[in-house]
Amino acid sequence: MTIKEQLHNDPEILDDIDLVRWIAENLPIRFIGDEGLKQKCTVFSEDEFGREEMMELSEVLIDTLKKYRAKAGMGRGLAANQIGIPRRMIAVWLGDEPEVFVNPEIDSTEGKGSYWESCISAGTLLIGEVIRPWKGRFSYRDLSGGVHTIEADEKQTRLFLHEIDHLDGHNCLEAYTPGTTKFVRGGKEEIFSHSFTRTK
Repeated sequence: MTIKEQLHNDPEILDDIDLVRWIAENLPIRFIGDEGLKQKCTVFSEDEFGREEMMELSEVLIDTLKKYRAKAGMGRGLAANQIGIPRRMIAVWLGDEPEVFVNPEIDSTEGKGSYWESCISAGTLLIGEVIRPWKGRFSYRDLSGGVHTIEADEKQTRLFLHEIDHLDGHNCLEAYTPGTTKFVRGGKEEIFSHSFTRTK
């Protein structure tokens, strides 16, 4: 039996490959290996807040995340360089709608925890265990330039750290605990099956 025939006999793999194809054809997502994902993103300056360019980027970022989530049934964060814009802006889904965070910074963290992460820029095809701080405090600017802080819980902390890694030119695949990387075979159910585990 050929590899192609094996794939056609495994609908779970086909579903995952179809999702990657859909992402590539319908969204401006940059995939792992793209040089733009390896570069540190530029901070927004004071005179850029409130300008049309910033608003347009936030709209495209939110629209892309919404479209991906509607198709895949998952996806809680997206960094601007994942859509080819090397600026320090992320969209994170904390409540009913995604929110935009400009120039996010890590103020403090505490503890350590384990969770299995995937990434839109990997086509959500790979998953692996990542050890990160358990909780964190983050500061950021809104689109008008207002300064805010958020005391994040363990899930929110994980999201912020994952997206800030992107802004710094890194991705979760680089942080996978050795020996844990594997292909996703069960779609979002497999990804969601892992629980947050505090290790320190």
